[in-house]
Amino acid sequence: MGDLVPLLVMSALGAGGIGIVSMLVSFNRAETRRRQRLWAEVARRLGGRFTPTDGSAFQRRSMAIDAPIDGVDVHIDLYTVRHGDSSTTYTRVTAMAETPFGLTLRIHQEGFFSNIGKKLGMQDVAVGHPEFDDLFVVKASDEDLARAWLVPEVTELLHGVVSWSHRLEGGMVSSMCVGFVEDVGELTRAALAVARFAGRGGALRADWDRVAQSLGGVMTGHLWRDGAPTIALDRSGSTVRIELARAALPSRRHRTGLVTRVCAERSGATREPFVAARAGQLTEDDGQLVPPQQPGRFELRSRDPRATATRWDEGQRQTLEGLVPCAIVGTESEVAILFGGLMLDVERLRSAVVIARQLAAAPASGPYR
Repeated sequence: MGDLVPLLVMSALGAGGIGIVSMLVSFNRAETRRRQRLWAEVARRLGGRFTPTDGSAFQRRSMAIDAPIDGVDVHIDLYTVRHGDSSTTYTRVTAMAETPFGLTLRIHQEGFFSNIGKKLGMQDVAVGHPEFDDLFVVKASDEDLARAWLVPEVTELLHGVVSWSHRLEGGMVSSMCVGFVEDVGELTRAALAVARFAGRGGALRADWDRVAQSLGGVMTGHLWRDGAPTIALDRSGSTVRIELARAALPSRRHRTGLVTRVCAERSGATREPFVAARAGQLTEDDGQLVPPQQPGRFELRSRDPRATATRWDEGQRQTLEGLVPCAIVGTESEVAILFGGLMLDVERLRSAVVIARQLAAAPASGPYR
């Protein structure tokens, strides 16, 4: 009889163990069904399609949502990162985006990822919206493009998902939050924010198209896919170009970034190089000062100050003050008015076209005043 006691105890424990395992399996199935109902509701709100968890325990496919939002295909799933014997699961929202080559954006609250951005050579960017700038850290490979991307209609939606981190890289937007997000409202807001964030590239391209149409120009090249997308304007038989390029500017301490250039070909025998920028941004290497200089306004330097002085009059100077370009550069072949970033203001571009043509023409009589 004594020999039967251990067997009876082991049998009881075995039965109990099986019961515990059975309870855990039942709980896990009930929890999965509960989570799937929550995400199915998110899909319904977004007008998308919900795909439940599928596959075996060893090859399980995460539940997912696919939804077209304002022309952007948004995908929601779970993403697990393993760290040795442990792992972290994230709720992830992704979408493809039209982007210029090399643009990288990272947005998150202050913390560990700030150091990663510095190591990758990205700089902090203040986008100009105080509530957003106070809450988030923005790292970008191009600060002018970052500001063009993060306009109020984008930052307002990102502001609604504070605990998420966002990344734009390689033509893909990816937003992640630690753990399984079961708040239907929060996950819906995250999907809408990603759609707006990813769709910004297409919106900027449409704005560039509208600029070309408004100015009566012919557009060559895709805004993001080509090295120097250009709008060509025919003005009285001469061509003026509005183009995007990467260049160093005096206002950036000669650091390279995105610029919009309004270029007119020079005419006449005298084609002296000159450059104009805000006072204090130029050096003697840019040429001699062209008198008279007025404090707080554009500083003008030239290789031939006398010839350059005949090109400028008070009306042109006042127009340039209102345009607030970063620089005006005259080479032997052209005069270019440069704006930092992507300039989409049609009226400012229209005025810049007029001034560029005037400065590119043969020198007129009358001093710079």
